[in-house]
Amino acid sequence: MNRLMTAQCLGRYFTQAINANNRFKFRTLISYTKDNPTTRISFPGNSTIMHKEPIKKPGQSLFEIIKQSSIKLKGIILPNGYPHTTKPKYLTYLGHIISASTMTTIINILTNQYLFIVLGNQTQGTALLSSSAFTWAIRENIGYFAGIVSAKRLAACLCEDIKKWRIIAFACMSGAYCLDLLTFAFPAHFILIAGLSTCIKNMSFIAIGGSSAYINLHFEANNNLADIAGKCSAQGSLGTMCGYIISAIISLKFNIENVYLFLPLIAVGAIINLSGASFVLKNIEIPYFNHYRLDLVIDHYIKTREILSPQSASKKENFFDSFKRNRKILMKKSRIGLTLNALSKEERLEILRIFEYEKFICLPYYTEKPWKGDRLQICYTNNTSNEEVIIGYMLALKIQESMNKRHTLHDAAEYILRNHPSCKRKEFVDQLIAAGWKTNYLYAPFDDHTYEVQKLKA
Repeated sequence: MNRLMTAQCLGRYFTQAINANNRFKFRTLISYTKDNPTTRISFPGNSTIMHKEPIKKPGQSLFEIIKQSSIKLKGIILPNGYPHTTKPKYLTYLGHIISASTMTTIINILTNQYLFIVLGNQTQGTALLSSSAFTWAIRENIGYFAGIVSAKRLAACLCEDIKKWRIIAFACMSGAYCLDLLTFAFPAHFILIAGLSTCIKNMSFIAIGGSSAYINLHFEANNNLADIAGKCSAQGSLGTMCGYIISAIISLKFNIENVYLFLPLIAVGAIINLSGASFVLKNIEIPYFNHYRLDLVIDHYIKTREILSPQSASKKENFFDSFKRNRKILMKKSRIGLTLNALSKEERLEILRIFEYEKFICLPYYTEKPWKGDRLQICYTNNTSNEEVIIGYMLALKIQESMNKRHTLHDAAEYILRNHPSCKRKEFVDQLIAAGWKTNYLYAPFDDHTYEVQKLKA
């Protein structure tokens, strides 16, 4: 009815204005209150028409509520400006963090409850609480002490190969949880078994935390490392919260004293953690050489004459092969004495003559274990640069390949060194740098694999 009256008034005014040949002007002012909007139409003169109509607020659907909640959750667990502020495959890493935190929390809570039951069965009477607390404190402090003592060694291992040690850390953590289950079979040795388990867990947590720092650095794309690291903590907290909820449900629904409940749970956790870590690490390129990457890149170069980039090398890396350090060329100072005793003085002098102007020397690898096969070992002179170490390793692999064609060490070394002058060697290093590799750091401990010419002549 109100709309009809408004339309009639406007129609009469327009008719009068046109008949009078007057130019009309009007303006519309809309003012809103909480419940009703008011439309004010002003005409020339003092005539004003007011029109009110109640506003209808549409109700939010479930889909809109979920959408708004997901947007807020995205701002909490994802870096600001995602996906433009991170590198690709970040969501894969996020899923790995949340799933690993969830499974680790579930298994940790349930095994701790299991250990409390074992402690409760050991102690009786009024001394139950104090004795259990004292035993638990000893168990925890043993683990913390082991973590502190092993931090230096673990840090060096992580710098050498974070991918391998992250995989080892998740595997060791699963083994530590299995070790906790033995306390029920041997309750008299609770401190020994549970303490050893805690040591393994703390060292695993150190390795996982150290490798996570490098992975966060890898995904940083807009000078936002602090944001990514902070969101990584939030993601882990989200997984931990989910783990607490699920472990509480399991505790209420199942008998946690049943060992057969834990074994499948630990196996599932190990599979999720290891598969997630492997999938994430395949997409993490490391532009620095260690023993395994150096062997992988140079071996591919010898076969195809092409230099693998860090991205291509990361996809070809096999975590099981990374446990086999220097599959073809060995850097072991402890074997030099055995080798020198097996060589005559004439053979030693001949080898020194061939490598007289080199920064390295190749010696046959003699071992008391013949099933390991015939290989070479390489040693470097003192004060050798990283580029010279890489070049020496490449030439040693070529010498090894030439020896496989029924050449002796002397003939193969003379042939390879003669056909690789300094210009070719520099070109090889330049190709590595152009492909994205960095030679300012070399995580191959060749410092312990050096030699002195005078000792070899003796």
